[in-house]
Amino acid sequence: MTSPDDSSGPSGPNTRPLLGVVLWSLVVIGILVTVVFVPIWKPEAGGEQEAGELIDLVDQDRAAVLDTAALVSENLAPLGPPVRAWSEVRCHLTPRISDGDGESGVVSYYQDCLPAAYEIYPLPPQHATVEQAATLLRGELLEPTDSCDELILGVGEIGFDPQRSDQTIFVSWKQPPTSAAADGQEACELPVPGDDDATRVQLTVDESLTAGSYVVLEVYGMYERIDVGCQRSIGLFGECTPPEGAPYLPESPAN
Repeated sequence: MTSPDDSSGPSGPNTRPLLGVVLWSLVVIGILVTVVFVPIWKPEAGGEQEAGELIDLVDQDRAAVLDTAALVSENLAPLGPPVRAWSEVRCHLTPRISDGDGESGVVSYYQDCLPAAYEIYPLPPQHATVEQAATLLRGELLEPTDSCDELILGVGEIGFDPQRSDQTIFVSWKQPPTSAAADGQEACELPVPGDDDATRVQLTVDESLTAGSYVVLEVYGMYERIDVGCQRSIGLFGECTPPEGAPYLPESPAN
């Protein structure tokens, strides 16, 4: 006869610990399945808000970049006035690589933004080559090649402290692809206002580009960055790809 306190039956007290272990195991498995197989999305609204704040911050340095462009343009006086000039905030994505915490490869993306100013000067036919342009501007050429895009050295540094690390200046000669000599090379394309992930464009001069070659002044300020995360196709162990819509480029309310 079985005694009243016999616990050998299927519903006895000794089965409860085992049942608890099973239940907790199911919970843990469910969490792991959710983490591994459910895509991870950075909230788009949050990313756009942070990007807007980043662009506001960078935009505060636009005036300093324009001041430098005005100073350097004095050295370009032999070319006459520019036919196109503008400033803008430029942004791009930079992958953030694992720092050795167990993951390998890209773990998220930065959005980097900086202020930029551009001026495009047409060259007259008698000074159309890069050598002629450098002589006219009293600049130097590092090593002239058959390229349609050459830096002219020394012009951007005149009257400007070259030791400053918060700005970068380029003065270059370009023959755009519309010229037969350029032969459609992408590097020879003239910069375009608002092109390629730029926002808050302020165009000050906009005339026709009819010359065969140009001198281009580019001034860039320091970049600032935020982490915008990434998207993954299968959760934490999936490939980290840029979040949809990034880099986020919210316009100024005045634009």
